[in-house]
Amino acid sequence: CWRRSSGLHTVENWVENYKSHPAGWGALLMIHGIPEVTGRLRGKVENYAIYSALFLSMSIAVMISPPSGVSQIAATERSMEWWALQIRLRIYMYCLAIGTAAHFLCIMLAMTFNDALNEAARDCDIYRMFSKGKGFVATLKCQRAFRFGCLADFIAVVAAASIYVTVYEAIGMFMVLMMFNMCVFMPTSKLLFENASIVRYWQSWLGGNPAQDDPYDLDIPLRCFQERAQTNRDLFLACLEAGDKKGFIEGLFDAVRTKPESSVSASDTDARKSPKYVAAFS
Repeated sequence: CWRRSSGLHTVENWVENYKSHPAGWGALLMIHGIPEVTGRLRGKVENYAIYSALFLSMSIAVMISPPSGVSQIAATERSMEWWALQIRLRIYMYCLAIGTAAHFLCIMLAMTFNDALNEAARDCDIYRMFSKGKGFVATLKCQRAFRFGCLADFIAVVAAASIYVTVYEAIGMFMVLMMFNMCVFMPTSKLLFENASIVRYWQSWLGGNPAQDDPYDLDIPLRCFQERAQTNRDLFLACLEAGDKKGFIEGLFDAVRTKPESSVSASDTDARKSPKYVAAFS
């Protein structure tokens, strides 16, 4: 109870204004709870970090030992062919360096995100991490660093390929492959997000298109959050303000240990067996 309630008054205003959030992670924390949402985001950044490590294992190796066709330039010095090969070589090396740095950044951001989560003591600290700490923005930076690194590595591959074939063939191959990938990726991604995302489906003012009978209303999860915040004010903050912290805590635990089961009234028991209660809390 203390872990889930303590300190929630410090983030209550931010949570209550969930409709003004640029993303839906504050709402998702209310709906699914801390373990579910943080588990999702841990999996997201860890996957990006793992695949970034795979790209790093390739890019570092080919930077240290580039292919012979790239590193050995057989052309008259200062000729047009020599200048063209020099430019391609530099595009190859610079793009690999950029891709390596981007994937390394992705790994570091993922590790930092997980380290910050590991040091969060209470639920309110997780909420604060996503409000003031911009936790979701950190996961977006990890995602963008990975994608930017992949693009840079792909350009380096095209630059290397242009040494073995003509420049126009290499660029044409790059464009055809990119167009094919985007033609498959964009419609698939659009359908998935527009029918499941809390932002792109449910929040109409941010471009979502929910069903007419499915409004973005989180009154029930918000009420549960407010009850936890009120518990913190009435129970834990009250004992600090009273000044008798030790006596309050000892009395609280004594009451919990000695409270008989029969103290629950029959009306409360009947209410908890009602269909509405079961539907609300099952």
